[in-house]
Amino acid sequence: MSGLGQEEKIQAILRRDSSYDGLFVYGVKTTGIYCRPSCPSRLPKTENIEVFNGPHEAEDAGYRECKRCDPSKYHNPNEAFVERIINYITANLENKITLKMLAEEFKVSKYHLQRTFKSVLGLSPRQYIEARRLDQFKHRIRKGET
Repeated sequence: MSGLGQEEKIQAILRRDSSYDGLFVYGVKTTGIYCRPSCPSRLPKTENIEVFNGPHEAEDAGYRECKRCDPSKYHNPNEAFVERIINYITANLENKITLKMLAEEFKVSKYHLQRTFKSVLGLSPRQYIEARRLDQFKHRIRKGET
């Protein structure tokens, strides 16, 4: 993603940091293959690494996907969990929604819910709820419903 610096991406590759999977892929110039940051294949020399925002960019540049880490099939299991939370929030936006209520509804700890939600969306559940309510308010103002 654009928020990550080139050096941070290179370091993630060298550490095989799986928390960066899905954020970018990298191509190895000498092999013509692109991988996820956490790929267990032999690490390339840094001068042979080319970083891309996603699999399509790498393929457009002429790279083929790694058969070992299968980077084009990456799926973050937390995304489905957060999507369920978002659907719940959307359906209950008119009601009071607290972190405790969400944690009870989804049978996880408040800490886990908060951390997972923020890691996927970049916002806390509260920030997301407030943003949705503000959008809803603006929409109603434009329609003259307030």
